[in-house]
Amino acid sequence: MGSAIGLLRSGGLSAFSSKLREYGPLIWTLSSSIIFTTLGCEWLYAIHEEYGYLALRNICFQVLSLILLLTYVKDESDLLLYTWTTVAGSAGANFINFLRLRKYCTWSLNWRFSWQKHLLPILVLFANSLVNLLYVSADVAQLGVM
Repeated sequence: MGSAIGLLRSGGLSAFSSKLREYGPLIWTLSSSIIFTTLGCEWLYAIHEEYGYLALRNICFQVLSLILLLTYVKDESDLLLYTWTTVAGSAGANFINFLRLRKYCTWSLNWRFSWQKHLLPILVLFANSLVNLLYVSADVAQLGVM
């Protein structure tokens, strides 16, 4: 979730703040985790109460991420590498979730999709998530701009 505010900062606030502009690559790297989180569909595994699978998957990828971190990140100049390592840990776990989705659903293209039926609920959920994220992250963002 923290990546969404990073995406907003890089797109909007970096035009006004030179401090944020220099963090552009970091913000975009962290924001790329939004795609993997969306594809991961972790909520589906929580609904089916596969907590053992979720825990094991998270532990494995966090250990792998830690090994990569200790192997390749040496000092402060490796900040972008550190960011990619962190994102790779969560992205790998979510990619495994995506591959395992076939257990619960089948994929097919449907060209007769009624957007009107689903668009409003999706926008309500998105707006609720965005407002909650902005509320929680507002203090950190204001301190960063100051």
